[in-house]
Amino acid sequence: MSRTFFNAVVCVAVLQATLVIAKRPDFIDDDMMEMIKEDKTQCMQEHGTTEDMIEKASERNVANDPHITCYISCMLTRLGMMTDDGVIDADMMLSVIPDDIQDVAAKVLDTCGTLTGADKCEKMYNAVQCIINNCPEMWFIV
Repeated sequence: MSRTFFNAVVCVAVLQATLVIAKRPDFIDDDMMEMIKEDKTQCMQEHGTTEDMIEKASERNVANDPHITCYISCMLTRLGMMTDDGVIDADMMLSVIPDDIQDVAAKVLDTCGTLTGADKCEKMYNAVQCIINNCPEMWFIV
């Protein structure tokens, strides 16, 4: 599996699209999780994020806290799904997600993927809250 394709699939899971379920989607297997381990470690260190914060976020308890919102932005950026200034590449995400969630994911990305904020971390917080409020079953974080 190419790194670009893999990054896109994992990113969808991050947004899930990101992407709230407390467990990862079936299409994200252990091999994929191993491939993003370095990205996850780097983003956690960069933003002071703990596994506890990630666990709380995966349960739809996402605080407006840069430790978690910047972590999510960092992961999306490292996986090639967000630009450095916080623009989500919805077309790329939609091109690699499973067919059975395409329609729902497109609606979620259309509604939540273009929200604004003071910086990319705030944009991510706004997008995450939008996903949780409008389509909680599409939320997942790694």
